Amino acid sequence: MGYHPCVKSTPILVVFFCQACLVIDFIRPVQQPEFNELTPDDPTEGGESGATGSTGSTGSSGPTGTSGPVPAAWVLGLGSLSVGRVTDHGFLAELPVTNDTNGNAQVTLRLCNRTDAPGCDPSSGAGVGMLRVGQVVFAVIDELEPPDDGGDLLAVVVEATDPDGLPVLQPGAALTASVRLATARHLYRSVGTSATAVAAGSPALKLDVTGRFARFSSPLPDGVGVGDALVYDSDGDALVDALAIVHARHGSEKLSVRAPGGGAANQTLTATQDFEIRRAYLRLQDTVTATENAYLPAPLRNFDTWSASFDLVGANVAVHFACYDGPPDTGNSFFPTTWVTGPANGVHIFTPFELGHVGTSQRHDGTFNRGYRRSNELRAAINHLWIEGLAIETTDNRGIFIYQAPGPELAVDISDTIVHLLGPAGTAAFDTYDNAGAQTSNGNAIYRLWNDVAVVDQAGDGFLMNDDWSTYLMYSLTAAVLGPGSAFLCSPSGHPSWTCVLRNALGYAPSGNTFQVTGGIDHCAANDAPGLSFTGDPSNRSGQAFTFRGVSDYRLSPADAGARGRGANLTNAVQFSFSRDVEGEKRPEPPAAWDIGADQTPPAD
Repeated sequence: MGYHPCVKSTPILVVFFCQACLVIDFIRPVQQPEFNELTPDDPTEGGESGATGSTGSTGSSGPTGTSGPVPAAWVLGLGSLSVGRVTDHGFLAELPVTNDTNGNAQVTLRLCNRTDAPGCDPSSGAGVGMLRVGQVVFAVIDELEPPDDGGDLLAVVVEATDPDGLPVLQPGAALTASVRLATARHLYRSVGTSATAVAAGSPALKLDVTGRFARFSSPLPDGVGVGDALVYDSDGDALVDALAIVHARHGSEKLSVRAPGGGAANQTLTATQDFEIRRAYLRLQDTVTATENAYLPAPLRNFDTWSASFDLVGANVAVHFACYDGPPDTGNSFFPTTWVTGPANGVHIFTPFELGHVGTSQRHDGTFNRGYRRSNELRAAINHLWIEGLAIETTDNRGIFIYQAPGPELAVDISDTIVHLLGPAGTAAFDTYDNAGAQTSNGNAIYRLWNDVAVVDQAGDGFLMNDDWSTYLMYSLTAAVLGPGSAFLCSPSGHPSWTCVLRNALGYAPSGNTFQVTGGIDHCAANDAPGLSFTGDPSNRSGQAFTFRGVSDYRLSPADAGARGRGANLTNAVQFSFSRDVEGEKRPEPPAAWDIGADQTPPAD
């Protein structure tokens, strides 16, 4: 069956048709980088020339006048290499670096193509210097061209040195990776409700497009990111005549850009101040009908040629709709069955937050105060869909409604998303439904939900899983239902192949039932009295009192005793793994327990 998760517990998340679990494909979630939180100073800030020892050694001599093992603060600390967001022409690599207070460590990423040259040594390949942001270095590889073709297997290695002499502490195996380039062309489009340009040229801010890159003479705003439309003067006549799409951000003065179809962007004859950067679309619904931002120059619009019908498989593309912070998106959005998707040709609707995508995270903080927000439901009747990082607050019956037409059903992912149904009464914050009929098997759909929050003010359910013949993997979710209804309703009648697995689910339904679930329930917590609607694994906890941070804020309070520290650590979960919470904050490393629910409250919060 296609699109089935097969994920290793290493920092390289591996998915899709991966019987051997060795490659990365399409848009499935990557293992988010594990940021090392230690911040000791270099032993001699500005010059550690007394330190000696070879890479990988922990027992070499220390600074001048010392001997014996090198203390941890005298070693350049490297975390494990994380690779993800793989496309047909690149990927994102991140690596934590500690103890380099003066910031002069040199970290280089090298790669080689093992499809074209089996057994090649990546350390002998061309090097790309990794950029530093705080205690993380990253590289956006976004300009690969033939002979590095889609589907090729790349070997990647990272090398680090410190000019001041700090030895490197890290086993070499943790600094290598294998990356399988996607076979489909990956297209990015941004969505933002503001009519204002996010950047504009001036005598102090000029643009030069050379090769795959757009370079700027001074820093761009932090809100510029993937999917944005760059319109500019390419021929030097002071008239805007070209449009390119941002595919990656390499710091504040350099972007990867491509033509809307994925080919090379028009080059500039000379540096120009005649340019603007705008969101490609003003509403998410506009992406469905290819109605581009009306504030883009008319001669350069209509760069997307699909309509309400879009055969992604036939075009061999995957699309990423990057949704940005701003006033709420007020229109309904519906992705219809006339959008034809496949395992490598899916739709990714997300809010950018990662290095290489945007300067400052555009995602919510676990509440509805910022991020890409919607005031109407999002509906979809397509497969191979990943919804990530949205905030929906609505009086509609539903927040997210996924329903499947007859035909093969394969996979839908929903992560890091919060839905608040304001009332007066609704169906469910998250709702899935089988449009083919209760007795029809559509090919065993797989739904994966993690780090999602459902809030229902009056009547309705939090998570209503109602798609027959499907498998639901539901991890680290929070559901608060204040009126009649269930926090989690996944109770098939007479369909043995309908499976629900809940892990680390927090259910709060003081006026209804918390868990109405037939299936596996592990390390979950409910406010219900013991035995009311909550049975299963001995680790489950019923009759709990939860402490949240505030009204309509269902992140856990530091004072909570009902869910904090009572969850299973899913860093190495078999079905799929992740390492952060709905806010993007790091969860504890194994074997430490996680908090139950979507939110992990740091000790200092």
